[in-house]
Amino acid sequence: MSHIQNDLLTFVEGERFRCWDNDARGKEESVTINTSGILFIGLGAFEGLGSTARDVIFGDGRGNGNRNEDEDWKPQLQDFIDYGFRRELMGRMPLHCRINALTKDDYRRILLDSEDSPLLEMEQIFRCSSNTLLISNKVVDLVVLAASLSGIGARALRSTLYEILEQPFFLLGGKRNTAFVVDEEFLQSMNADDLKLYDDAVLPRLREKKEFSYCSRILEKALKKEADVADERLGEVVVQRHLLQAHEVALCHPCRRVVVGVVGVGEVGVV
Repeated sequence: MSHIQNDLLTFVEGERFRCWDNDARGKEESVTINTSGILFIGLGAFEGLGSTARDVIFGDGRGNGNRNEDEDWKPQLQDFIDYGFRRELMGRMPLHCRINALTKDDYRRILLDSEDSPLLEMEQIFRCSSNTLLISNKVVDLVVLAASLSGIGARALRSTLYEILEQPFFLLGGKRNTAFVVDEEFLQSMNADDLKLYDDAVLPRLREKKEFSYCSRILEKALKKEADVADERLGEVVVQRHLLQAHEVALCHPCRRVVVGVVGVGEVGVV
């Protein structure tokens, strides 16, 4: 880890430094970066950081300290150095603080409300093959509980969902316009035979049920993203059509310069 910290020393110094990069042709070129206007924030889950000091106060000196009694503990510079960080690097990080652990409500908000929600990602995967994923609220609560007990943070949400959706993903390739319903019955067996499949025609009725209210919110977000992408592609098509029309005008008027005015659909101005 020492060579990485050596590179970071130069990077966080707040000055200009030169690094090397390969361009598309494979040619190595130097790039100068100025970090003087950049605020650097380092985050990490450092398991065992400051454990020696905590054991002296709360434990028996053999790693059996009770962390629940140590909620107000704040990491000191020496804790990071004992952990393996270079003193020079930590000297460039003057403020050290401890961030509160995620609560179950935090996990639920990440899963249901964040733009990087792993559940939204799964829904979009199903939508790519013209299918829909519906997970019951109780299963969502169990995913949140499992992630909160995992000890690896919010990453556990994605890994837990992948484990639950292994069978639905396996069946996804041969289905179209199908709603995959993951409920407690399926979760207990994790057997494809207990996976409920419905035609998309009944999807509106399923979404009205309270037991799928969480996933209905996620589905609305997925549908909105699809609509935004469709609007963006439509805009690209309109611009391409304008450019094509301008090209045709230029062919008719080879001695004239053509300026495209995107004012309305089908309107092209010639100068």
